[in-house]
Amino acid sequence: MKKELEIKKKTIHTLLSIIFILMGIAGGLIYADHIGYRYVHKSKAEEQIPENISISYGDYGTYKAIYDTQENKWTVGIWEDTLISAGAKNISDLQKEGGVIIFEMPWNGHINSNAGEIYVNGKLWNNGNPAVSNKGDSNISKGDEIEIRYGKDNQSAGFQVWFE
Repeated sequence: MKKELEIKKKTIHTLLSIIFILMGIAGGLIYADHIGYRYVHKSKAEEQIPENISISYGDYGTYKAIYDTQENKWTVGIWEDTLISAGAKNISDLQKEGGVIIFEMPWNGHINSNAGEIYVNGKLWNNGNPAVSNKGDSNISKGDEIEIRYGKDNQSAGFQVWFE
Protein backbone atom coordinates (compact mmCIF):
# COMPACT_ATOMS: atom_id res chain seq x y z
CA MET A 1 0.00 0.00 0.00
CA LYS A 2 2.80 2.40 0.93
CA LYS A 3 4.58 1.68 -2.36
CA GLU A 4 1.37 2.30 -4.31
CA LEU A 5 0.90 5.65 -2.59
CA GLU A 6 4.46 6.68 -3.42
CA ILE A 7 3.99 5.73 -7.11
CA LYS A 8 0.77 7.81 -7.23
CA LYS A 9 2.60 10.81 -5.71
CA LYS A 10 5.43 10.53 -8.26
CA THR A 11 2.94 10.15 -11.09
CA ILE A 12 0.96 13.19 -9.93
CA HIS A 13 4.18 15.21 -9.54
CA THR A 14 5.33 14.24 -13.04
CA LEU A 15 1.94 15.07 -14.56
CA LEU A 16 1.80 18.43 -12.78
CA SER A 17 5.33 19.23 -14.05
CA ILE A 18 4.26 18.39 -17.61
CA ILE A 19 1.11 20.52 -17.24
CA PHE A 20 3.11 23.52 -15.98
CA ILE A 21 5.58 23.17 -18.87
CA LEU A 22 2.77 22.95 -21.42
CA MET A 23 0.97 25.93 -19.86
CA GLY A 24 4.18 27.96 -20.06
CA ILE A 25 4.64 27.09 -23.71
CA ALA A 26 1.00 27.76 -24.59
CA GLY A 27 1.01 31.01 -22.60
CA GLY A 28 4.16 32.15 -24.38
CA LEU A 29 2.65 31.36 -27.75
CA ILE A 30 -0.57 33.18 -26.89
CA TYR A 31 1.44 36.22 -25.69
CA ALA A 32 3.60 36.15 -28.81
CA ASP A 33 0.47 36.12 -30.95
CA HIS A 34 -1.02 38.94 -28.83
CA ILE A 35 1.96 41.25 -29.45
CA GLY A 36 2.09 40.36 -33.15
CA TYR A 37 5.39 38.48 -33.00
CA ARG A 38 6.14 36.20 -35.91
CA TYR A 39 9.21 33.99 -35.80
CA VAL A 40 11.34 34.11 -38.93
CA HIS A 41 14.24 31.70 -39.18
CA LYS A 42 17.61 33.46 -39.44
CA SER A 43 18.26 31.98 -42.88
CA LYS A 44 15.04 33.56 -44.18
CA ALA A 45 15.27 36.91 -42.37
CA GLU A 46 16.15 39.94 -44.47
CA GLU A 47 19.53 41.39 -43.59
CA GLN A 48 19.17 44.70 -41.78
CA ILE A 49 21.31 47.79 -42.37
CA PRO A 50 23.74 48.12 -39.49
CA GLU A 51 23.44 51.43 -37.67
CA ASN A 52 27.19 51.82 -37.31
CA ILE A 53 28.13 52.15 -40.99
CA SER A 54 31.03 54.45 -41.74
CA ILE A 55 33.01 55.17 -44.88
CA SER A 56 36.63 56.22 -45.15
CA TYR A 57 37.16 58.74 -47.93
CA GLY A 58 40.96 58.53 -47.77
CA ASP A 59 42.59 61.97 -47.36
CA TYR A 60 39.15 63.48 -46.69
CA GLY A 61 38.50 61.54 -43.48
CA THR A 62 36.06 58.95 -42.19
CA TYR A 63 32.35 59.68 -41.85
CA LYS A 64 29.48 57.86 -40.15
CA ALA A 65 26.00 57.21 -41.49
CA ILE A 66 23.05 59.14 -40.07
CA TYR A 67 19.35 58.31 -40.33
CA ASP A 68 17.37 60.80 -42.41
CA THR A 69 13.88 60.85 -40.90
CA GLN A 70 12.38 62.58 -43.95
CA GLU A 71 13.63 59.93 -46.37
CA ASN A 72 13.51 57.09 -43.80
CA LYS A 73 16.95 55.95 -44.98
CA TRP A 74 20.54 55.90 -43.77
CA THR A 75 22.96 58.23 -45.55
CA VAL A 76 26.61 59.29 -45.53
CA GLY A 77 28.14 62.45 -46.96
CA ILE A 78 31.10 64.71 -46.25
CA TRP A 79 29.60 66.76 -43.39
CA GLU A 80 31.27 68.09 -40.26
CA ASP A 81 28.60 66.71 -37.91
CA THR A 82 29.15 63.15 -39.20
CA LEU A 83 32.95 63.29 -39.15
CA ILE A 84 34.51 60.45 -37.16
CA SER A 85 38.14 61.11 -37.99
CA ALA A 86 39.48 64.08 -39.91
CA GLY A 87 41.73 63.58 -42.90
CA ALA A 88 44.51 65.79 -44.24
CA LYS A 89 41.93 67.49 -46.51
CA ASN A 90 38.30 68.59 -46.29
CA ILE A 91 35.39 69.41 -48.62
CA SER A 92 36.76 72.94 -49.28
CA ASP A 93 40.06 71.45 -50.47
CA LEU A 94 38.13 69.07 -52.73
CA GLN A 95 36.16 71.97 -54.23
CA LYS A 96 39.29 74.13 -54.78
CA GLU A 97 41.92 71.57 -55.76
CA GLY A 98 39.79 68.76 -57.12
CA GLY A 99 40.61 65.20 -56.22
CA VAL A 100 39.71 61.54 -56.32
CA ILE A 101 37.81 59.63 -53.64
CA ILE A 102 37.80 55.84 -53.74
CA PHE A 103 35.83 53.60 -51.38
CA GLU A 104 33.98 50.32 -51.21
CA MET A 105 30.20 50.52 -50.96
CA PRO A 106 29.44 49.27 -47.42
CA TRP A 107 25.80 48.44 -48.14
CA ASN A 108 23.34 48.30 -51.05
CA GLY A 109 22.13 51.72 -52.11
CA HIS A 110 22.71 54.59 -54.52
CA ILE A 111 24.73 57.80 -54.77
CA ASN A 112 23.56 61.33 -55.46
CA SER A 113 26.21 63.20 -57.41
CA ASN A 114 25.69 66.25 -59.62
CA ALA A 115 29.28 67.17 -60.45
CA GLY A 116 32.50 65.44 -61.41
CA GLU A 117 32.67 61.86 -62.60
CA ILE A 118 31.43 58.76 -60.76
CA TYR A 119 32.70 55.28 -61.56
CA VAL A 120 31.18 52.06 -60.23
CA ASN A 121 33.47 49.04 -60.64
CA GLY A 122 35.47 51.00 -63.21
CA LYS A 123 32.47 52.00 -65.36
CA LEU A 124 31.50 55.64 -65.79
CA TRP A 125 28.01 56.49 -64.55
CA ASN A 126 25.84 59.52 -65.34
CA ASN A 127 25.51 62.17 -62.64
CA GLY A 128 22.14 62.70 -61.03
CA ASN A 129 20.05 62.23 -57.93
CA PRO A 130 20.63 59.32 -58.07
CA ALA A 131 23.57 58.70 -60.40
CA VAL A 132 22.73 56.02 -62.97
CA SER A 133 24.57 53.53 -65.16
CA ASN A 134 24.30 53.65 -68.95
CA LYS A 135 21.46 51.15 -68.57
CA GLY A 136 19.56 53.53 -66.27
CA ASP A 137 20.21 51.48 -63.12
CA SER A 138 20.92 53.39 -59.90
CA ASN A 139 21.41 50.37 -57.62
CA ILE A 140 24.91 49.95 -56.26
CA SER A 141 25.65 46.70 -54.45
CA LYS A 142 27.47 46.20 -51.20
CA GLY A 143 31.15 45.63 -52.03
CA ASP A 144 31.17 47.57 -55.33
CA GLU A 145 34.19 49.84 -55.83
CA ILE A 146 33.28 53.51 -56.10
CA GLU A 147 35.57 56.19 -57.55
CA ILE A 148 34.49 59.82 -57.66
CA ARG A 149 36.65 62.41 -59.45
CA TYR A 150 36.44 66.19 -59.32
CA GLY A 151 38.36 68.82 -61.31
CA LYS A 152 39.73 72.06 -59.84
CA ASP A 153 37.48 74.98 -58.87
CA ASN A 154 34.29 72.93 -58.69
CA GLN A 155 32.02 74.46 -56.03
CA SER A 156 29.52 71.67 -56.64
CA ALA A 157 31.99 68.95 -55.63
CA GLY A 158 30.36 66.64 -53.12
CA PHE A 159 28.11 63.61 -53.08
CA GLN A 160 25.74 61.70 -50.84
CA VAL A 161 25.55 57.93 -50.35
CA TRP A 162 22.11 56.49 -49.55
CA PHE A 163 21.46 52.96 -48.26
CA GLU A 164 18.43 50.85 -49.21
